[in-house]
Amino acid sequence: MAYEVFKKNIVEKIKGFFFVGLSGDLTKEYRENYEGKDCFEKSCQWFVDMKALNPNDLELIHSLTNLRNNIAHRFLETLVFDKFSNAEKEDVATMINLNYKIDIWWIRNVGMDIQPEVILNNTETENMVSTASNLLRYIYTQCFNEKEENNVQATKT
Repeated sequence: MAYEVFKKNIVEKIKGFFFVGLSGDLTKEYRENYEGKDCFEKSCQWFVDMKALNPNDLELIHSLTNLRNNIAHRFLETLVFDKFSNAEKEDVATMINLNYKIDIWWIRNVGMDIQPEVILNNTETENMVSTASNLLRYIYTQCFNEKEENNVQATKT
């Protein structure tokens, strides 16, 4: 579930960016370049192109996709018997930190441009997170019965 929240957050940010006014239409650029089966991959690449993520982050996202697929194939074992390795726990924490990194970049580079009357300094923006980030942190603490501070730390941009 955490991966799906992460994925949706990325795709919806790009979709919202290419949204046109009150009509509810998406721009031609979005329909031609981002819609379709690989919209997640293309949305992640957009964040790399915008310098919100770096190529190493993109590789981490590919690893997280593989992790999600592996866990999905052993879902019952993972869910019932709590069979997460320490590496998998760290990978989930990495996903949460990548989501936070995107949030902060989004707030500073998109949100601030849309609402210039809201002037925040970097410290204030570092404390802002999306609903998706909060949900991911909650899922982490519930799945691993740990306080999020143990593995999930804010990634400074």
